[in-house]
Amino acid sequence: MTIQFFSPSLIDEPYLADAIFTPYRSLLTNANPDVVSFVETEKRRVIALILALTREPALLFLHVTPMHRRKGVGQRLLAALEAELAMRSCRYLDVAWARDRSGGEGFAAFLQEQGWPSPKPHMILYGADTQRLVDASWMQAFDILPTGHAIVPWSDLKPEQLVKLRQAIRFESWVPVELVPFNFLGNRVDGSPPEKKFNLAYVVWGNVVGWNFAHRVDAQTVRVSCTFVHPSLQQQLCMLALWREIFNRLTASDYRHIHWVVSVERESMVNLNDKSMLPYLSMRSEILRSRKFLSGKPDVNQ
Repeated sequence: MTIQFFSPSLIDEPYLADAIFTPYRSLLTNANPDVVSFVETEKRRVIALILALTREPALLFLHVTPMHRRKGVGQRLLAALEAELAMRSCRYLDVAWARDRSGGEGFAAFLQEQGWPSPKPHMILYGADTQRLVDASWMQAFDILPTGHAIVPWSDLKPEQLVKLRQAIRFESWVPVELVPFNFLGNRVDGSPPEKKFNLAYVVWGNVVGWNFAHRVDAQTVRVSCTFVHPSLQQQLCMLALWREIFNRLTASDYRHIHWVVSVERESMVNLNDKSMLPYLSMRSEILRSRKFLSGKPDVNQ
């Protein structure tokens, strides 16, 4: 068996064609200095693949063909990846997965055997079918917005509105660093492209005070990547008005499913989702995360 860097020429290998999550194919086939990927081969056939990013270092994918599992293949690939990232001056590596996913407990045990810390709750993943959300009775309360309020396509914002928002983000403290809107305009780390028809701005008297950004998962599924409104407006349930607009747009699209995540640290948002959305959900799953410091010591700045 041999470990080697992934080559785009391998993308059509029978094992890879069936195993790779669709957005990851673009990460593997497009030249991207942030992508690190190794394969292990046996008799020139790919039997395992590992994929990670160096920007905000994250392990995205690790898969070994069933007949080669429990033979140290995953361990060797993970060790090769960690060594490569350490050489590239990455201080840590994150990995996240759904608690209830098939094989999740085994994956957690595998990581701990390789010296990773026990995972902790990180996000709540929600999923719903479009039609069920449209039937939510509370939506009718947001058909008419308060005077001075508007929800507009992000692309319709004027340059001066964007400049003012950038200044607010820089000099004020109401936008969490992980929800800065300008970070969601391009592809996400998994390669999923933006779905611009769901990129919206919530505007009050001309000032941008909220937003929503979404990315395409597949032909029938869209993922809301970021939704936020100014804390002073959250008691007015402007977030629900933004969701109402998103769901209306979903009915006019080909998408049949929508996913979104909420950080467990944003307890009020988790409670809002559970209270308002739970009857209409097709999925609610806890996402676990583990972080390994490649130097062996936590960085006080991380």
